Amino acid sequence: MNEGTEKNVTTGNSDEANFKCLPTDKHVNVLLEHCKFVQYCRDNITTLSESEFIAMVTNVSRCQSGPETVHKLASLYPQYSVEKANQKILHALNNMNPTTCEYIRNSLDFEGCPSEGCGIKAPCGFVLSNKVISNYC
Repeated sequence: MNEGTEKNVTTGNSDEANFKCLPTDKHVNVLLEHCKFVQYCRDNITTLSESEFIAMVTNVSRCQSGPETVHKLASLYPQYSVEKANQKILHALNNMNPTTCEYIRNSLDFEGCPSEGCGIKAPCGFVLSNKVISNYC
């Protein structure tokens, strides 16, 4: 890959994530449009459990404009702090894998996913792969 075709994800301070966004990664809006769990998180951000919030961050932050979207959503939470949000984003990108759909359905008891699944392993699969997105999610 040519130098300059990858972009470090930054959180607005001097810290950087080890994760690299590729030019082929899609914008976070694709994830927001196709993933019922991420839609649920967006629509219920102020009442999410910590586990739901982290599951959302591990996926959304990997998208083009993902960290900015995490901040935009988290800013609606009464105890929002830029520093804490940055820490969660960096931790998710540097130390965690994306939370899987299986975990979201089975451990977080999210019932909004299609019974047959979406054909991806984790929500960020909608943006990090060249997979054709179907309309069943």
